[in-house]
Amino acid sequence: MFIRRFQLIGLLVLCFLVGAVTGTVYESLASGSSRKRHVRMSDMVAKLDLSVAQKAELDKVLAEGRKCMVDLNTTYRPEFENVKQTTRAQIQDLLTDDQRTEFDRMLAQQQDRRHRFYRSRSQSDKAE
Repeated sequence: MFIRRFQLIGLLVLCFLVGAVTGTVYESLASGSSRKRHVRMSDMVAKLDLSVAQKAELDKVLAEGRKCMVDLNTTYRPEFENVKQTTRAQIQDLLTDDQRTEFDRMLAQQQDRRHRFYRSRSQSDKAE
């Protein structure tokens, strides 16, 4: 019983980590401000001393990478959400009513932190 609980909690943590990594990569590649991308690109071009032809190829590679990340996010996000919801339901089945209430409160806090992060990030992108 303890091992099954431990496995479920581990799976939940893994789901959150995968979601966080996916979200971070997606945000940085796909929806970061164009100004930030331009600054990072200029920095890379300067540090690597890329030729004009290399820079043009780099632009193509990065654009394709951004497109692939958006496509992957669109394709797999529903599956991630399904795993997350299934895992949460399994965890809730293990809990007492009081524990379930606390678990729901913890999830709500996590969601609130995530929304505040994306809101502040969005506002900082607009300010630039």
